[in-house]
Amino acid sequence: MVWRILLFYVGAMGVILAIFPWNEIEATGSPFVQIFSHVGIPSAANLLNFVVLTAALSAYNSALYSNGRILYGLSVQGNAPKFFGRLNSSGAPINAILFSTVFTLFTVVISYLDPEKVFLYFMALATISIIINWATILIVQLKFRKHKDKTGEPIVFKMPLHPISSYISLLFLVVVVVIMAFIPDLRFSLYIAPIWLLSLYIGFKLKTSAKKN
Repeated sequence: MVWRILLFYVGAMGVILAIFPWNEIEATGSPFVQIFSHVGIPSAANLLNFVVLTAALSAYNSALYSNGRILYGLSVQGNAPKFFGRLNSSGAPINAILFSTVFTLFTVVISYLDPEKVFLYFMALATISIIINWATILIVQLKFRKHKDKTGEPIVFKMPLHPISSYISLLFLVVVVVIMAFIPDLRFSLYIAPIWLLSLYIGFKLKTSAKKN
């Protein structure tokens, strides 16, 4: 996985920045398509557009399936409304999938209202979501390791350079958040994140209090 990320993500970005100025890359389309158009190969750009659209549809299908299954699993666990636990005759969580599909309409509306910045808006939301997820993973890992060290339980796979690597990763996430705060088109996600976390906390408290009662 590490080598794949270095090759297909970091490597691809390195190639792009080596042949195209970073401050000229637009946020309205794929940078790969822009590069082919810039070097005078429009046919390759059109072909790549087809590949990008196919990949986007595939990613959407995968995300829709995953989100539906997650809502279904949460419903079965009692952490989401029972409405999401309904299956159709094929065994698919139909209500969870339809609920997830409705949110796709918001992207259509935003694309219509502000087509030039819609990509940045959703990239900001995706970025802050990833930051929250990875920050949670790192914090849990630190607490997990502290508990293991205290109890003396053996650890099969140890985090390299623990705990320095975890703190460096957390610092990197903080730097990304600070950078986002200075970019107007990304800054709004920093306002949404606390509201989202607060709503999750309130939901958790309501659920635990209901169990006690």
